[in-house]
Amino acid sequence: MTKDEFDRHFTRFMDRVKTTRDSGQKEYAQQEDEVFADFIWEADTIGNTPLEVMYTFLLKHIRGVGSYIQGHKSQRESVHGRLEDICVYISLMDAYITESAEVKEVNPKPKKFTRKELNLNKMNV
Repeated sequence: MTKDEFDRHFTRFMDRVKTTRDSGQKEYAQQEDEVFADFIWEADTIGNTPLEVMYTFLLKHIRGVGSYIQGHKSQRESVHGRLEDICVYISLMDAYITESAEVKEVNPKPKKFTRKELNLNKMNV
């Protein structure tokens, strides 16, 4: 593969990553004013942090890629989809860490969201 071919592949791949992220936002967070809503809810439910939840989901996809590399080809999700999800979780984690650092500079206590603020009542949870 030449550099030009890779550049085209990379652009298509990142377009798929953005599509995956956008559809995940609609499906899980179901709102645009808090992209971390689902992770905050999950973290609160199981007693972890949103970052730990994201990391757990990231590792699930990394294990799936590992299974693919070891020869397990029939998975519920294609290896391409898992690679896209890995990029999404890494970017979400980066954004969360960045936002957390910015918030801590202004307010050392993290904000606790209510179910209403996270629109969880609309999600029937």
